[in-house]
Amino acid sequence: LLSFEPPWSYVSEPGLAAHVEDVQRARSLIEAAGWRQGANGTYEKDGEPLQADMEAAPGRPSRVAFGALTMDQVGRCGIDGSTIEADRSTLVDTGTYPDEGLDLAVVTMPTGIADSFASGRIRSPERPDGLNIIGWDDPESDALIDRMARTVDMDERAEASRALQRRLADELALLVLWVDTEPVAADRRLTSATGPIDASRAWWDRAIETWILPTR
Repeated sequence: LLSFEPPWSYVSEPGLAAHVEDVQRARSLIEAAGWRQGANGTYEKDGEPLQADMEAAPGRPSRVAFGALTMDQVGRCGIDGSTIEADRSTLVDTGTYPDEGLDLAVVTMPTGIADSFASGRIRSPERPDGLNIIGWDDPESDALIDRMARTVDMDERAEASRALQRRLADELALLVLWVDTEPVAADRRLTSATGPIDASRAWWDRAIETWILPTR
């Protein structure tokens, strides 16, 4: 995934560049910061190894698996680390993690909600229910989000959303890792009071009160 909008969304931006693993560039950046590779292949500085452990929430196999994949990739860059399935009570609260001194946080965000990047929705101790849990504060993004909120024209909303997705990608505001999906099956005979059901449209399954299933 390259955006907060899933690829099946009608506002998905297909022109975003894919992220490519570049071990050599990663090693060059590490060495430029003063780290030197030790005898065991791990970078060191002042006698300390370059290490990054990742804590994963218990009972979430996808996150534990992602942690293992991440540690395998950073290991190829000369960084030592492991994935720890942490106790839920010790995990950092997403409302306070920017103040916890972490270098990186992997957090759950809702897909398709532009307000997750509005500066007026930044989560904080004073605003614990804020949707913007990454603390993104950018006037250009705010202008695009406001443009989306001010129109009901689907094409205009899609254009503004795609511009927002490009902005976030250009500024590396976030790296989208994966999206959890749930399969939906529908009887071929299913229709609605307003006409045929088009499963390719956004939110096609939201108005179930209008659905009609003919009897056999």
